[in-house]
Amino acid sequence: MLKIRRTLKKVLITGILPDMPFVDAQRTYMFNLFLLVACPFAVVSLLINIQWQAWIPALFNLGQIVIFLIGFRISQTQKGKRFRGLLLLSLCGIAIAAAYLYKNGSEYRLPVMMLAGLVLFEKFWQYMLFSILLIAAFVTLRISNIPYEVFEATDGGILAAAMKIFLPLLVFVLCLYYFKDSYFTTLAKLEKAIDEVSREKEQKQRILNAVAHDLRNPILNITGVSKLMHQETNLTDEQRVFLGMIDQSTTASLTLINDLLEHQEQQPAANHVLSATNLVGLLRKWSPILQLRAAEKNIHIVLENRDPLIQVELNAARMERVISNLVHNAIKFSPDGSEILITTGIQEKEAYITVQDRGIGIPASQLSTLFVRSGNTGRSGTAGEASYGLGLPICKEIIAEHKGTIAVHSAEGSGTVFRITLPLYQSA
Repeated sequence: MLKIRRTLKKVLITGILPDMPFVDAQRTYMFNLFLLVACPFAVVSLLINIQWQAWIPALFNLGQIVIFLIGFRISQTQKGKRFRGLLLLSLCGIAIAAAYLYKNGSEYRLPVMMLAGLVLFEKFWQYMLFSILLIAAFVTLRISNIPYEVFEATDGGILAAAMKIFLPLLVFVLCLYYFKDSYFTTLAKLEKAIDEVSREKEQKQRILNAVAHDLRNPILNITGVSKLMHQETNLTDEQRVFLGMIDQSTTASLTLINDLLEHQEQQPAANHVLSATNLVGLLRKWSPILQLRAAEKNIHIVLENRDPLIQVELNAARMERVISNLVHNAIKFSPDGSEILITTGIQEKEAYITVQDRGIGIPASQLSTLFVRSGNTGRSGTAGEASYGLGLPICKEIIAEHKGTIAVHSAEGSGTVFRITLPLYQSA
């Protein structure tokens, strides 16, 4: 059954290309659907007529099958699409001739032909002319199969009987065209909207790529000046510490810019190599720059290492981005003069890092979407700092790259605790 469904789907999408306009794709799909529905009846009729040795009706069926095959070929190659209308007219002619000559009910195929014409004839007058002619042929064939005596016994005679068939079919045709026009108009609007979004996205990517690319030059200049200053022999220890902070900040900035370029180009992050690292030493290294940021609000950062050596496999630059985001958030939503506690340790064969503040906390309504990219969260820091709702989703993505987890515990007015767990490094 599954194989049959796949085969039918393959037939229906014959000739539909990925970059084909919506309207053309829908016309091709609906034309294929008409051929797929009509062709089996012609094949069955051919076999029955051959069995009954009705050779001329069999020739009619064979002509229909040939037309169907030509139609499939046009869909497959997308060449000669303007001849699809002629194919449909040929099928109508065969059905009318067969119904008139052999009284075999072929006229009931004409309403199906109207559906196909709905797809193939783009202009209203073309479709209405085609449909009215088919309705007239259908009514004539049906009336010709009814004895004249029946009409004499009814009010209005033949004309009334014909109108009872003609008018409902005409209303049916008008309704079909209305729905078709609405459908294709909606598709055209949707296609236009998608094109506009695609162009805007491409433009945004070009701008981001240009900005990210151009940002590297001044940062590289800062790095170069810092290296020249490192070569000075008369620097104090404090000056060397500050230069180290500059180096650390420029390295982190370059990493962020490279990540941005990789994301915009949708390329795999080839430089995100993980290596065995002592988490305790890494946090001690980052501590001065974190404290420098916290000093702006007179906030004190405390490191608490519950295990002296915590070996994990990570990318230092990526993990620094996580810790920096968490601490920056803690600073943003903490009052002046408060404390932020960063704790590391080992529990249940996993390393963990917690970042705890005593700030304003997070409303319960926002906890479920905290790690979702949703734009501006609408919250401001304790000093009016802006919040864009991007840092925590990025943190979650980076932690996932390290096969770890990140969780949050918070209550409004009671501070927030973020807890990261990472697998311990297993030496080979």
